[in-house]
Amino acid sequence: GTGRNGRVSKEDVEAYAARVRSDTAPTTVANPSTPVKMSATRATIARRLLESKQTIPHYRLAIEVEVDRLQEYRRELSAVSLNDMLIRGCALALVRNPSVNATFEGEEILQFAHADIAIAVATEGGLITPIVRSADLKSLPEIARETADLAERARRHALTREEITGGTFTLSNLGMFGVTQFDAIINPPQVAILAAGTVRNAV
Repeated sequence: GTGRNGRVSKEDVEAYAARVRSDTAPTTVANPSTPVKMSATRATIARRLLESKQTIPHYRLAIEVEVDRLQEYRRELSAVSLNDMLIRGCALALVRNPSVNATFEGEEILQFAHADIAIAVATEGGLITPIVRSADLKSLPEIARETADLAERARRHALTREEITGGTFTLSNLGMFGVTQFDAIINPPQVAILAAGTVRNAV
């Protein structure tokens, strides 16, 4: 079963029934396929995401916020993106709410004084989450420079292990792709994640 503690869920039963129907269906002309071996990075990502979905209860909340003033402020700054602003905003909110700026370790929840924000970066080898350390202590220009450097080196696979482990919270932003809303998967052992969608004009 894929449920918590290996329990069999309704989805497991339906998936099994679908496989049985598929196995007994009349055979058709085969569609040739080409197996592609996953990289070690992608295999690790797949394992961790499966672990997250099976062991962490995902409780989703969605809200729309007005970002007009953020957009105006962004135009006053050079080389600062809305994503950089989200990182700083998350960091400041997290230090005020330590129950979310936390990781789950065994039977303990560890809360942190500073916000180490992991940012989701898509690469050819899979999703990498480099970390902006103590983002609550950094200015917007500092965050902008650091995120640009981390993202660029993530795509070149030039990050150290220390730069991709130990975050206290993750920001996953698909707004630049026009995605309005999506369900992000918590990055264990963290306890929460923010999924940010695109900016659009109010109707």
